[in-house]
Amino acid sequence: MNVIEENLYNKIVRHIDDIRARQEIYSQIAMLPFCMQTEEFEELLKLLYRYPDGVEALKNNWRIILNNAKRPIQILDIYKQNNEIAKQVLADIPYVIEYANIDDAGIIAKAISSFENGKKAISVNFEIFLRESYSNLGLIFSSALEDTKRTQDIKDNLDILQLHSKDFLKFIPTLKDKKEFEKEYKKYAILSELYDSIKVEGEEEFNIDEYGYCNSQISTDSLYKMNKRDVIFRNILRSEDLDEKLYILETVTNGNKCEYKTIGNDSIIFQVGDQIIKLGEDLDEQFEIPYHPRLMMPYFRKKYKDRSVLEVYNLGNAESIKITDEELLEIYKELEEAGILWGDARKDNLLVLLSDNVLPDFIKSEDFNLFGFMKDEKFPTTNHKVLKKGEVVICDLYFLFAKGDPNYKEGCLDQVILDYINKKDRLEDKREYFR
Repeated sequence: MNVIEENLYNKIVRHIDDIRARQEIYSQIAMLPFCMQTEEFEELLKLLYRYPDGVEALKNNWRIILNNAKRPIQILDIYKQNNEIAKQVLADIPYVIEYANIDDAGIIAKAISSFENGKKAISVNFEIFLRESYSNLGLIFSSALEDTKRTQDIKDNLDILQLHSKDFLKFIPTLKDKKEFEKEYKKYAILSELYDSIKVEGEEEFNIDEYGYCNSQISTDSLYKMNKRDVIFRNILRSEDLDEKLYILETVTNGNKCEYKTIGNDSIIFQVGDQIIKLGEDLDEQFEIPYHPRLMMPYFRKKYKDRSVLEVYNLGNAESIKITDEELLEIYKELEEAGILWGDARKDNLLVLLSDNVLPDFIKSEDFNLFGFMKDEKFPTTNHKVLKKGEVVICDLYFLFAKGDPNYKEGCLDQVILDYINKKDRLEDKREYFR
């Protein structure tokens, strides 16, 4: 039988019980990946497991088959089904990484992690996997974690894993209760908990195949939220001010569980007890504004060089309030007089305090006087006025701009504010006309 001809798979299957036909297959097995449909070739390998001589042929040729295969990950999955072949694969991981025709060894690590003793093989080859991998770094480090001889290797290379924010933050919980990693766990636990609490619809079905393509359907909104989450946490981990951010987060949470609320256009929002934490990105908008007592004073508000923003609010001490158009307009005018333009003037952005908005001691110190407010003699940042229970406050500091800021833009304005602005513009036009 000439195995290199049309309808090859059907001809092979028809003669596969003939030992002479199988011997001819074995003699040309290195060429078969180029002569058959990929799925048919993989089915043929599975059929050969039925014959002792077929298993022997696969054992003798597993390297060349893997090297020539169009879908090497599927071939590894087939090899896993036979203990003897699987052992040979795990014993020669450097060859697999170099010749499996996959640029990212992290994909190979994921495939062999399901082998019996696969994670041990990953640990034994930790250095080469670390050097050749772009994904599944968390899996590689977790596999090495099971070998106490790798403790120092993990510590020495933790900064590499840290560059992969998702893998790093999912790896941190595995360090819990491991005394040799007590310091690392304590430092990053809060970030890991925050990251893990974020649930994005469709994420569990979101997978990347060995060629780097998404192999499942997922909404554009979910992809956007995943990307936003990973960018924000990556910026925090790479920040020169990482220690300060961790200190703020640990102090605010104080060991309490954080509840994920939502991912917005520029921030992720969490709630812990009576407090709201916002982790966000700098959108190149004006950050500093004149201080005004009517603004809901954040415990902490700072924009960092790494283009990240961290804010903490005591929104748990506030509730929505029904307010008249006249009261909304009066508050708008108060801000305007103080040099602040409120581009999102809506009753929905007003709250009434349920208790006094007193700043905590660790924030009141000068070291943490970083609210993002301009220094102004009329309303000095350092002279924070404590807003009392029952007072109406603005609860969202976005779309607040210093008067004259060229970046000023408007969000949604209630009709009473639009009418006021239009009337003022008409008066200004008249003044200009009669000058």
